[in-house]
Amino acid sequence: MAYRALSHARAECPVDPFHRKITELPFTLSHPAAVLPFLRPPFVPAALVAGAIAPDAPYFLGVLGVSSTSAEDWYGPLLNATETHSFVVGPLVGLPFTLALVAAYRMLRAPVTALLPAGLRLPTPTPTPKPDPVPGGRARARAGYALWLLISAVIGIVTHLVWDSFTHGDGFVVTHVALLRAEMPGGLRAARLLQYASTAFGLAAIGLHLWRRTRNCPSTPTAPGTPATRLSPAARWTTVALLVASPALGATIHARADFDAYRHITEVDYSRPTTINQNDGTSETTYPEKPTLAPWPTVAEGVLTGATKRAGAAFTVALLLYATTWQLSTRLQRARLRS
Repeated sequence: MAYRALSHARAECPVDPFHRKITELPFTLSHPAAVLPFLRPPFVPAALVAGAIAPDAPYFLGVLGVSSTSAEDWYGPLLNATETHSFVVGPLVGLPFTLALVAAYRMLRAPVTALLPAGLRLPTPTPTPKPDPVPGGRARARAGYALWLLISAVIGIVTHLVWDSFTHGDGFVVTHVALLRAEMPGGLRAARLLQYASTAFGLAAIGLHLWRRTRNCPSTPTAPGTPATRLSPAARWTTVALLVASPALGATIHARADFDAYRHITEVDYSRPTTINQNDGTSETTYPEKPTLAPWPTVAEGVLTGATKRAGAAFTVALLLYATTWQLSTRLQRARLRS
């Protein structure tokens, strides 16, 4: 087997003579750390966080079988991770996902709060500003809120793209800074190690932020005459157990297949090109290849990549099913109280 490159000139060689084909590991849940400094008025927090994770949506939709079937599909760019991570079209393509995630947060807030211990709740979505007591005030207030919603969404998306540009192998900064492409012990490049370190830092920053919020989060007792929104201890723990089991089950499915797929890699020796000049003036360049055992970080990353996507997709489906059940149950309780 050989990697072939058709060109009019000599093919450009990578920095290292042996190029290993490895995958990217999305660290979606760390990305909201980049928008923590913006969680203040007039920005919309839900849009900031949703925008920070929206570019990774195609990864998880692909696991659920949602993908484009034709290059002519108008929605193709929405399901293409390359497009959602592009600085050129990414902020625009990521907006529909961001708005959908904001709507999902508003729908999920009450059901998730019902699972939390008494005294804890999720942050309240930013309400639409009160209108001025003048004609047209309500319309101006809504327009202003919509504007800051879009600005917040774009800021969140851009933070994701900038972060990835420093850590992904095809990121803009990585492709222009040789230091980030340098190979480290274990077969990983500096950009990949930076990805792992920033992932850990981002999760720690988010955890610290949430811990501080819980200390200052006042309890909101149920108003008289309304159905209890929190679940009983037995129902709560059963639901939590099922929600925890869903990503665990999703992660283990096909894990063995991922291990087998990433156990071996193909090394391409770009230092020994063989070029054949064609009659039409072009040239065909091939490079020697050889199969070899992949370094353990590469195997671990490949397995974790698939596990992360499947776990996230499984948890999302389970959470939506629970939220739908909770919403229907609550509506029935309210209907019985009114009757």
